[in-house]
Amino acid sequence: MPADGSVLRSAPAELVLHFSEPAQLTALVIEKEGGASQKLALPAGKPQAQITVPLPALSPARYVVSWRVMSADGHVMHGQVHFTLAQ
Repeated sequence: MPADGSVLRSAPAELVLHFSEPAQLTALVIEKEGGASQKLALPAGKPQAQITVPLPALSPARYVVSWRVMSADGHVMHGQVHFTLAQ
């Protein structure tokens, strides 16, 4: 959450990633369209199937969040979530 491709009327306070098995977040970056990317703090602790990370204050724009995780068996997976914060 937010859902990929969603258009939001208010800024999300956090990002929630769901996985089918526990995973450890190893990289997380948010980028505003036409702006610089910002690394987000990685949560400490053991691998989890649901990972929640606070987001910085966001202004209206299109965003992409890029993530990378490692599963318990060592597989590395990555992906992106795109969303728009409307005015």
